[in-house]
Amino acid sequence: MEQIQLLGRYFSLFIFFKTNYQTMNIKFQLSLISILLILNFNTFAQTGETNFKLGQDLAEKKQYTEAILQYTVAIIQNAYNWDYYQHRAWAYYKQENYELALKDINDALKLKPKHENFGSLNTRGMIYSDSHKYDLAIEDFSYLITYHKNNFSVKYGFTHYHRGKAYLYSNQKEKACLDFETSVNRKFA
Repeated sequence: MEQIQLLGRYFSLFIFFKTNYQTMNIKFQLSLISILLILNFNTFAQTGETNFKLGQDLAEKKQYTEAILQYTVAIIQNAYNWDYYQHRAWAYYKQENYELALKDINDALKLKPKHENFGSLNTRGMIYSDSHKYDLAIEDFSYLITYHKNNFSVKYGFTHYHRGKAYLYSNQKEKACLDFETSVNRKFA
């Protein structure tokens, strides 16, 4: 049964590539073709971890398009790993593709909820902030500050700094100043 579901995912991926083929650049097209050739019936036994690690290596080199492809293959092989969605969301975010980044980060949060998933919620706050949805960014950063007090980013003021930026851009200057002050006092600056 799992093999049939996985084959269906591969077919869906192929249809997506085929329908969007004309709008993609040649390097991206070749990458997609390579992935489709790599995907064969031997991948049924894989968990996606190999492709995920390849994606991480590519993302570290700022090769985000190629990283996204590897994360996509990992997701096809294991659609229930929240970390795969989170990393692909970050790659989309780095490409300023906020719509796809938001979709993936919300998928990650469905698989691992915000009360135990600091990284995805922080990433979503950044996506909201950079896409000018400051109220939503403030909501996410406030949740992190309230419920993840022991996280490094909260303890050392990084989260306060990002919430302060969202306050500033939403014209809430007094709250922004308080967050920036907290950030400095916690050694962020």
